Amino acid sequence: MPSTFDQDFGDAVIDDLFAEFGEPVIYFPKGGFERTIEGIVGRPKGQQKFRKQTEEQQFHKLQTEMLELKVRKDAVLGMDIPQPGDAIRLSGEDECARWVFVSSIEDGNAFVVTFLKTKVKKHGHMPSQL
Repeated sequence: MPSTFDQDFGDAVIDDLFAEFGEPVIYFPKGGFERTIEGIVGRPKGQQKFRKQTEEQQFHKLQTEMLELKVRKDAVLGMDIPQPGDAIRLSGEDECARWVFVSSIEDGNAFVVTFLKTKVKKHGHMPSQL
């Protein structure tokens, strides 16, 4: 169990981190109502926004993107208990866009939550379309 000093120090540091790097994220908790929380979106180095992996199928491509989101461990300002069924939408994304929960780890006064988004892109024509 952390000492009072450790807890106070962690609270102060996390507030500074979110003030500097936080951005609004729409959170859709499993079985709850959507709300805006503040999170720090982890993006890979370089100019790419997210890690992308493309899997080519015969007539379409599946593009999978993953990101990590650091959020406060807080039922109002962040997430109480991240779980399967939770989802997020980043600021500026289409209303239908959803990143779905993959996993989470506890990091002091915060959670680091991994989310996944898959897009299907048409690729070529199916035989019935020729």
